[in-house]
Amino acid sequence: MAGRDKPRWTERGTQYIPSNQGFWVQALQNGSVSVNNDARVGQTPSTPDYYKNAEIDYPLLRLEASGNSYFDESIIRFVEGAGSKFDRDLDAAKLFSRVEAVPQLWTRTGNYDFGINSLSRIENDLVISLYFDCLEAGHFSLKLTEVLNIPDTLELWLKDHHEKKCCGSCQARPMVFTTNRMGMKKGSAFISIPQKKV
Repeated sequence: MAGRDKPRWTERGTQYIPSNQGFWVQALQNGSVSVNNDARVGQTPSTPDYYKNAEIDYPLLRLEASGNSYFDESIIRFVEGAGSKFDRDLDAAKLFSRVEAVPQLWTRTGNYDFGINSLSRIENDLVISLYFDCLEAGHFSLKLTEVLNIPDTLELWLKDHHEKKCCGSCQARPMVFTTNRMGMKKGSAFISIPQKKV
């Protein structure tokens, strides 16, 4: 989850942590975290929880790689004020699974691997490298599962760099591929926004 005033999360999670569950906090320096009882949303099982559903007002792409009975997600979003490096209030580092059969999907900027990558703006001729890895061969699909606030004048293309596959308007259908390319971590696929739609 990347937070502050524009929270987003991957892996079909929410910003709510159920009772008796753990969570990770990414810190840039030593410090402490405390949560008091005011952070509770519900009190008892007989009292239903009511959550706020904030509208997303920025462009967002949610991608999913699936295969070997597992899946992984990555989010690319376009938030005004996002920088070209790691933004502690807008980005979330990629947490990699230790299970070899799990497909891994992420983006990278410099030396930073992202599960949630916030960029400053969406525009024509933008190419975003996607990274895919799985330590076990299998049949995989890569698809856009959520597309929000993308202008109609822009068209999205998903391209597999290694197998030379291309899928235009890729939110409508997934890109399916088979691979035994374990350890394939560099520019596996791309999200591309070409010149204006014709």
